[in-house]
Amino acid sequence: MRSPWFVLAAGLVLSAFLAAAPGRATGDHPSIGITPAALTPIRDRIASDPVVGGWMAGVWEDAEGYLAGSSACSDFDSESDISRAAMTMAFVMAVDDDARFAGSVASLLACPGFYDGDDRDTFGWGWGGDLLRYGFAYDWAEPYLDAAQDSAARTAMLDAMAITMTAFERPP
Repeated sequence: MRSPWFVLAAGLVLSAFLAAAPGRATGDHPSIGITPAALTPIRDRIASDPVVGGWMAGVWEDAEGYLAGSSACSDFDSESDISRAAMTMAFVMAVDDDARFAGSVASLLACPGFYDGDDRDTFGWGWGGDLLRYGFAYDWAEPYLDAAQDSAARTAMLDAMAITMTAFERPP
């Protein structure tokens, strides 16, 4: 089942983030999306709105499918497939506080740039979509990562971004 999870995730996170912004929690990880204060309204909306609950059921189904599969970079057909799996599982992990996804997400967060091929300057990331998904996945999964997983994810994303950004011309 293909669910509109990105619309669900983006809408819920943005609305909860904006609602929680005045009293935003501070901690070790400066979350850009799902803060502890934002989780309650997200969970409440999923529980109270049948449409959102239905969409979330599709997200859960997709996340469980990714969890049951492989988390090796080479087992995915594209960078988009990897980043989508990482973001989907990270979203469910954050909303449900379900650490079962942590190992798989951590493995996938070490994959940015795996499919660079002949398009190394942008890794085939149309408008940065995959890099954006990796960023959201990292943001949501970071509280569940150990130091080694965190370092591997950050290194992979920073290396991929450095190569990607060199492809763009800088004004004189």
